[in-house]
Amino acid sequence: MTEGQGCYDLSLINLEDFPDRSASNFINTKPHTDRFHEFGWPNRVGRKLGFNKVLNIGRAGSSNSFHLTIFLHTILPQLRQLRFRYDEIKVIWMMTEPYRSTYIGKKTPVNLSPLNYVSELDQNLMKFFLERDIIPERHQAYLMQQSEFIFNQLEIDFLFTSWNNSFLEVYNHFKTDHYLSPVPDYIRQSSNPILQSKICKHPNEDGYEHMSEEIVKRVRKFRPHFDMGTVRGSCDWEHIEFITNPETPLKSYGDYFVI
Repeated sequence: MTEGQGCYDLSLINLEDFPDRSASNFINTKPHTDRFHEFGWPNRVGRKLGFNKVLNIGRAGSSNSFHLTIFLHTILPQLRQLRFRYDEIKVIWMMTEPYRSTYIGKKTPVNLSPLNYVSELDQNLMKFFLERDIIPERHQAYLMQQSEFIFNQLEIDFLFTSWNNSFLEVYNHFKTDHYLSPVPDYIRQSSNPILQSKICKHPNEDGYEHMSEEIVKRVRKFRPHFDMGTVRGSCDWEHIEFITNPETPLKSYGDYFVI
C-alpha cells in the first residue's frame, strides 16, 4: 500500500521555482496521481510476481490505522466479487512510521505527522509523546495483531513490511509468521539523489523500481508462495480512492464478514 508519491510529470513543473525541494507543499498533485499509481512500487511488484491485477488503496501521508480503515471500507464490500474473479487475494502492507494519526474531516481525512514538524500541532504532539514515554511501535504492534485476526478470518494471505526503520522495533513487540522478512528488516528507500524525486524526497520512478526489486527479492527468498511463477509485461491496476462522508452512518462489518 502506497500512493507512489514522487513520480511527478516533470513536463508540467518548472523546477527552477523550487530549488529547495519544497515544491510538493505547493504543487497540486491531482494532475500527477495517475503517474503515482502507475509507476509506484505496487504495480512493479505485481508484474514481477505475476499478479493479474493490483488494487492500490494507499493514500499519501496517512497513518497505519487509516490504512486498515481504507481496506475495510473499500475492499471488504467487494470481497465476494473479487473472489469470484480471482483465484487468490494477497495483501502486501507497506506500513508507515507509527507516529502518524488520521482523523476524518467533513471533506477529506486529516493527517498528523509529528516527526515532520510541519505545524505547531505536530511539534506539540511529538513533545507530548516524548514527555509521556509513549511507544508508538507498541501501538502499531496491537494494530497488526488486530489486522492479522481480520485477514485470517477473511482467509486472505498477507505480509507486513515497512519503509521506515522504526519497523525493526516492532519485531520486538509482535511475533507473527506474516512479516515479509522473518528477521528484523524493512524496505530502505535509497539515499541516492538519482533515485529520488526532484520535487520531494520520495522515490522517483527508478526509486520505486529499486524498492520493488528489494520486495521481490525477499518474497522469493522467504515467502515464495506469493510468487505466481511468471513475470508479466503489464498487469491491470486500479487505485481505489477513499471518499469520506461523515453524514452517512457506517455499516456493520458483520454484514461483510459472513461471506
